[in-house]
Amino acid sequence: MLEKRQRRTPCACGAVMLRLLMRTWLQRFRGDVAYLERMFLGRTRPEAEGAVREALALCGSERWCEGCGGSLEEDTSGPSAVGHGATRLCGRCRLQPMFHGFIRLGRYAPPLDRLVQRVKGNAWHDVAEAFGRALACAISRKLSRPPGGWIVVPIPSPPLRRLRRGIDHTGSMARAVGRELGIRCTSCLRARSSVRQASLGRSERLQRSGLVWRGRSRIPEASSVLLLDDVRTTGGTLLKARELLERHGAREVIPAVICVRD
Repeated sequence: MLEKRQRRTPCACGAVMLRLLMRTWLQRFRGDVAYLERMFLGRTRPEAEGAVREALALCGSERWCEGCGGSLEEDTSGPSAVGHGATRLCGRCRLQPMFHGFIRLGRYAPPLDRLVQRVKGNAWHDVAEAFGRALACAISRKLSRPPGGWIVVPIPSPPLRRLRRGIDHTGSMARAVGRELGIRCTSCLRARSSVRQASLGRSERLQRSGLVWRGRSRIPEASSVLLLDDVRTTGGTLLKARELLERHGAREVIPAVICVRD
């Protein structure tokens, strides 16, 4: 046994050194890219944690509907919202809630909306990961671990759009959430190339969402899913994703987004 350990030790040390070298190279590469952006394109990359903290301080919301994610008034005892124990629902969700649980960081308003747009437009990977860590904190405060455990599933972008932007922002967020909470992250959904959906209504989004199930993907039995996206506009894409996930064995689907367009 001692001889086997002595043989494995150099390999283990080599793997550790390789990981450290790769991490150092990646950090240096990101610094070089930020320098080139600043010099030639006039882009200035903000400090990730500070930018996210500042945006959420201005646009974060303490009260939102846990059926659709929409903002609630400070006084939830009025006709616009009703509390069911620890759950707050808006007037529309009292009749038929969109989801049985919803997590968000804030509302889609300046400066949070501009920061989300720049993450995608400028390929700010570090800011996307900072958003993921902030979502992980919100998730840990609101949810308990179910019997089957949680898995994280990001809403994907079409491949050509990811290639053009140079970032898979929801994937970066999902991986950060998985690392912070110690849970599995899986990309079981695939987005086909389609028209931009920002101007479509909910029914049109359901018909033209372009989400399909990725071949050979599988969800562990009795698992609950944290469905991650950047912005909830009408909720059509999230509803289509929930339909696919439940069809393939998800016990429960809870959306978690950066912000909601009220």
